[in-house]
Amino acid sequence: MLTFYNYLTMTNKYLISLLTSIALSSSISPVWGQKNTTPDITFACEYNQGIPITVAKNKVGRSQTIFYWKEEILKDRTSKTPKELCTDISKKLTDYIDDYLVKDNETFSFELIATHEAVFPTICITTSSSCNFVLFTLTPVGEPQIAALETLGAIINTDRPYKDLNPGDAVVYGYQIDLFNGK
Repeated sequence: MLTFYNYLTMTNKYLISLLTSIALSSSISPVWGQKNTTPDITFACEYNQGIPITVAKNKVGRSQTIFYWKEEILKDRTSKTPKELCTDISKKLTDYIDDYLVKDNETFSFELIATHEAVFPTICITTSSSCNFVLFTLTPVGEPQIAALETLGAIINTDRPYKDLNPGDAVVYGYQIDLFNGK
């Protein structure tokens, strides 16, 4: 025979079970529809003979040096240390590539341009001959675009310079970076 006490005990067990299930299910987030958190290419700050370098790394373990952050080149051109630039730019490149550009097994390349934002020499990523994503700025000196180009040329690890024309016929100089050539 079902007594009032047995009824309350069964009801409490049911409520406890129901509340536990609700609490557990609300703390677990579904996997579908979420962005992949492991990018195909990442960038890291490492050292080569005491010099901070920005290195690109892919999923199969290959690495490629992008920047050599040389103290003698940067000392009068920025308030940041080579290590700070290396760390900051490695993170910015990883975020940029993960958010916008990388897909499995594709050749990945991007252009870095030397330009200026007001009087500040500026290094940017571009896809259209104009600054799409600022990587870093330098201390204002003389002609900003020339200062940016000289600095970029001294720290970058590529032999693929390029010249392009903006819609207003302004010449844009920079470098193309090809990562891993699809390997």
